[in-house]
Amino acid sequence: MAIFSLLRVVKFAAQNIWRNFGLSFMTVVMLTVTLISVNVLIAMSAMTKQAITTLKDKIDISIYFSPEATDNQVQEVREFLGKFPEIKDMQVKTRDQVLAEFKEQHKNNPDVLASLAELEGNPLGSKIIVKTFEPDQYTSITSALDTPELKKLIENISYDSHREVITKLQRITKYVERTMLGVTALSIMIAFLIIFNTIRVTIYTQREEISIKKLVGASN
Repeated sequence: MAIFSLLRVVKFAAQNIWRNFGLSFMTVVMLTVTLISVNVLIAMSAMTKQAITTLKDKIDISIYFSPEATDNQVQEVREFLGKFPEIKDMQVKTRDQVLAEFKEQHKNNPDVLASLAELEGNPLGSKIIVKTFEPDQYTSITSALDTPELKKLIENISYDSHREVITKLQRITKYVERTMLGVTALSIMIAFLIIFNTIRVTIYTQREEISIKKLVGASN
């Protein structure tokens, strides 16, 4: 008996699908397109966030110390910066390491190397490379270093050269997040309207069958 009931259900379902083939086909197409659009938006959002994260990781600021700053003074500044929760990573470069990097960067420029050789000793100071979790956090770091005591030790901070890039990255990040949120909400709304409208159209096309079923005792 259960088998006959199941076969009858399958038979009537197949008949309804065939009678409303156009409606069923368009419904499936619209739902498929909507789902694909949502998945594409999610994938684009993930790729955009990954690209922004990669750009964030490449941005840092360098704190250049005067040649007179001792290793102990540089270490004290490092310990001071280590108290900031905004800092993601820090790297200290000694005077010798900074000099070696400078020579490597200008190895194809004999004039610079010749001028450097004429100087007595190492004219360069130590350096601290700082990375924060978010680009807008560099401002608080540079503001904390803007004191008379530290100004005597620090010659330059590379924040000014990166300021424009950091500002643009902040704007792009906020724009992408808002755009993706708006498009995702719109896609969800469209999908809901399509499903709701499909149900209404299906009920309308089968209004006679529904009326007959209600006359013989079917519930709403």
